[in-house]
Order: sequence, then structure tokens, then C-alpha cells
Amino acid sequence: MISCVDNVFEKPNEIIKFADTLEYTDVGNTRGVRSKHLNEINQELFNFINTKILNCFYPGSSYKFFAKSFFQKNEYDINDGWVHSDNGLITAVIYLTEGGTAGTSIYEQKDEHQLIEPQDKKHDYFNNHKNYSVTKKQEIQELKLKNNSLFNKTVSFTGRFNRLIAFNSKIWHAAELQKPSENRMTLISFIEKIKKHDD
Repeated sequence: MISCVDNVFEKPNEIIKFADTLEYTDVGNTRGVRSKHLNEINQELFNFINTKILNCFYPGSSYKFFAKSFFQKNEYDINDGWVHSDNGLITAVIYLTEGGTAGTSIYEQKDEHQLIEPQDKKHDYFNNHKNYSVTKKQEIQELKLKNNSLFNKTVSFTGRFNRLIAFNSKIWHAAELQKPSENRMTLISFIEKIKKHDD
């Protein structure tokens, strides 16, 4: 299941202004920073976003859910863009870079029986990238290329401003590389549990 919705927010610039007031901390799986979980800082926005996501797949129904949602800002890094899957049920990305940004692509394994190795070295790199030499960075790039060579790209979504994409978290996917001069802002949500209100 994959969904794409444009013009998610009526006033996206107000969302960006709010995001710019927040504090951010480093992320260990990409070159960027994340805000606190949105339910801790703006419950109304948290509910709006995740209800919007659920309506993409379950229109007309009312659900309880558990989700982790946050703003994320990324800098360019050639070692970003690993094909991976997520934990949980639904992964969603809202692109909030004015003028558009690098998007997200969906992949399938070339050989479904091929073992995909854990990406521990990717996490180590993004947690400590400032301490990596040029040679060590090249080694990480080679690992990324090896990982990504095991997949075929099937669908690509451009990072159009104020666009939402949502998909099954187990689907293989990767962020496309942004321009070196570009800072990428997104709002990301991982919905981990869903339950109908009348269950």
C-alpha cells in the first residue's frame, strides 16, 4: 500500500515557522537532526497528521493509534540514501522544503532470498561522521552502494512542497540525495499500532 497526497496543509508556511522554533538533536541513521516527538509539543498537529495518514488507507473509519512523529532537517551527505525498511506499520513523509526537495523512492529486492545485512556501520557513521577520515567515508559509500545494488527501484516520488507520501513500513525505500547546497525539511511519522475505536 502506497499513497501520495498533495497540499496537505492549508498554511504550510505556518507549519514551517512553528518547526523553526523547536530544538533539534542529532539523528543516528541519517545526516540530520530531529525535533522532539510531536505529541509532546503539539498534540493538535500530531492528531491532524496521523488522522490524515490513516484516512489514506482507511477512509471513513475512526481509529486509535500509536505513532512517533517529528520534524527532521537534513544536510547533504553522499553516504545518505541507503535502501532500508522501517519498524511499525506505516511510514509517512511530508516534504516541507519550499520550492521542493529530493524525494523518496520505493524498491524491491532483486532476489527475495538474498540476506540483507544489518546497517550498523551506517548508524556508526552518522553518529560519528565528523571523526571519519576521507578513506573511511569512502568505505561507507562502498557499503551503501553494495547494499543498494541488491534492489531495483520501482517507484519514485519527487519531494514536492507540502506533499505527503505514506506506505507500508516493511516496503524497501530510500531518500534520494538532495543538492549539496540544500537543507531538506520533512515531517516524518511512524505509525506503530492501529486499533478501531469500536474494537
